[in-house]
Amino acid sequence: MKCRIVSLILVGCFFSSLLCLSPVYGKSVFAVASHSNSKVKAYKINGNQIDYQATVEDTEDFGFGATGLCVWPSIERMFVTYESSNKIVWASTKTLQRDDDDEIEAPESSLAGIVVDEDLSRLYVLSRTDGHLYTYTFVEQAATL
Repeated sequence: MKCRIVSLILVGCFFSSLLCLSPVYGKSVFAVASHSNSKVKAYKINGNQIDYQATVEDTEDFGFGATGLCVWPSIERMFVTYESSNKIVWASTKTLQRDDDDEIEAPESSLAGIVVDEDLSRLYVLSRTDGHLYTYTFVEQAATL
């Protein structure tokens, strides 16, 4: 039986919703564990519990801290946005590390929501201050947006 995570929104230490119809084994969930220092942590789903796995290296503290996080499962990458910053940073969901150049600067500062559409191979980022929506594609061979 397949289990589908319908929505997982993590702010600080809040889980807003996690819907799972049966136990899942061997999957990871990622959370912005602290808005003030931008630490992103990985947790492994073990049946009916979630166990701490590791802290993602080098998600750094741009602006006032991480606000948005999404995972693109098919390319094994997570993307992070920051309040009062125009940075979009990504890291490997497999190694939990990133290279120094795994970031771009969006046209607007203070980015907020971020979501991926795997079917269209697009990443959508919303500006916090003016509501502009930016669309990116990830070029895996070059590891760039």
